[in-house]
Amino acid sequence: MLRLTKVILSMCLCVLMLICLPVHTYAAEAGTSPMPLRDNPLLRWQNTVSISASMGIDNGRATVAGSVIANPGTDHIAASAVLDRVNPNGTTTRITSWNNLSANGNFWAWGTTHMVARGHDYRLTITATVRRNGVNETVSISRTARAN
Repeated sequence: MLRLTKVILSMCLCVLMLICLPVHTYAAEAGTSPMPLRDNPLLRWQNTVSISASMGIDNGRATVAGSVIANPGTDHIAASAVLDRVNPNGTTTRITSWNNLSANGNFWAWGTTHMVARGHDYRLTITATVRRNGVNETVSISRTARAN
């Protein structure tokens, strides 16, 4: 009896999970083709696969890094990085920036360190322009960390 109850309960949970599972669908009129990938609102970028930024602060030393992975066929990635202090009132003060960072091909990576004052929040922003098949696409990402 206990085993039968466990089996029934397991089956009910499986059915419930299938019902709650999110499913993305696309409806089209008869005779039309499905939505092209480049027009799919679920896809974020046309040229860029991913962009990342990281920042860690230890003893007043900020270690900052960023990377961009682009689709095959990308011939150039141009990037810049900005380090800002976030003030208590929400405004920002530019600490430093790194410009003219670039790579040929579909991968760019960068990293460095910079001294910062303790007791503040700092924001690293990476902005990259990815050129593929003559089309430029600009992507950006930010990370914030506290200097204790």
